[in-house]
This record gives sequence, C-alpha cells and structure tokens, in this order.
Amino acid sequence: MKKTLAVLTLSSLSIAALHADPILANNGFYLTGDLGYGYLFTPNSNQNSPTTGGSYSHGGIAGNFGGGYRWAIDSFTTLGLELDYLYNGKATYNNDPVNGNDGTDTFTQQGAAILATFGSLWSNGFNIFAKAGMADIFQKQSYSSPAVVAGTVLEGSNTNSSFEFIADLGAGYMITQSINLFIQGQYIAGNSGGSWTSTALSDNNVVQSAQVTGGLSYYF
Repeated sequence: MKKTLAVLTLSSLSIAALHADPILANNGFYLTGDLGYGYLFTPNSNQNSPTTGGSYSHGGIAGNFGGGYRWAIDSFTTLGLELDYLYNGKATYNNDPVNGNDGTDTFTQQGAAILATFGSLWSNGFNIFAKAGMADIFQKQSYSSPAVVAGTVLEGSNTNSSFEFIADLGAGYMITQSINLFIQGQYIAGNSGGSWTSTALSDNNVVQSAQVTGGLSYYF
C-alpha cells in the first residue's frame, strides 16, 4: 500500500513539474494535424453480388491537416476559425465474378472545410474542444471492371461532390504552452448510402463519413 501511494505521489509530482507555471489561453495562429480511422457510410453489399458473396470494407486510414487562429476570451476559453484539408478514408468492394462483373470497386473521399472552434482549457493542461462548419467534399468511385448499377454501366471512375455540415468533438493535453496532444471524433453529413443507386448515380450527393483520430496542434 505504501509503495502504491509513493508511485501515485511521484506521478502527481511529475505532472505538476511539467506545468510549474499554469497553461493559459492566448491569441495566435496554430497548425494542427491528426491521423486515424475513417468510416464511409457506403452500401452494405457488393454492387453486383449482394447475395452470392464478395467482401467489402467501409473504411481505412483517414486524417486531417490545417491551421487557424484563436482568440482568448479569457485565460481558459478560446474561440477561433480554422481551415482544414480532409481525407475521410476509403471503402473497398471485392466482387465475385457475377454476370461478368468482377474486380474491385473503391470509394474515396477528400475535401476542404472551414470551421468555427471553441476551446476550454484547465491550468493543468487538460482541455476539451468543439468545431463546426461546412465542408466541400469530393467523392470518387473507381471501377476495375464495368459495374452495372440500376441498368447503367459505370466504367473507369465516377465522381460526386457537395457541401456538407461537419462537426468535431475532442479532448487533449497540453504538454507545453505550445504543443497539444489530442484525440477527436468527426462527423460529416451526407447521403446514407443505403443503396448502390443512390450512392453511385447521384450527381450531387456524397455519403456520410465519420472519423476517430489522434493528433497534435502547435500554437505559435
């Protein structure tokens, strides 16, 4: 028991030593980047073999990179404006050779976003934040062999784009006055992607996406 208390005491002292001076909000520019897993809400079946098999994955590596400016409302609260490049992930469909349609279909999403930000900071370095805004999303479907969707033959690639609502929610820990390590969840609105017709043939709709990522922000 005494050893446990000693370890806890030393841990507390170590954290306190990192922040002998309190971490306070300030005005300034910053850069931010994160990497993790992105999920695209594409259909839950292969486009040419919904009952006979084939494999598919809704997501993969995703991440964001951007920068912005924040204003300190007081010592522990900030508001800001941020611009981001987004890569939302990749969905892959490996089709069975049904009706001559085999090979791999893929969906990828990327875009750019403008967000309003809110941050709440504690003097020990822990913080929470929220962001919301609009994103210009570009979605590309690529077909390794001709795909037949609702009687339409799709070859090569097909692209959709639209403006969608985006929101982030996260928490972090400032290891110095300038460096914040964080984790966040992100959601981008869009089509539910419930069918191949609505997903692949719509000119203006992209599917919804979600991310869970970790990253770093640097404040100048």
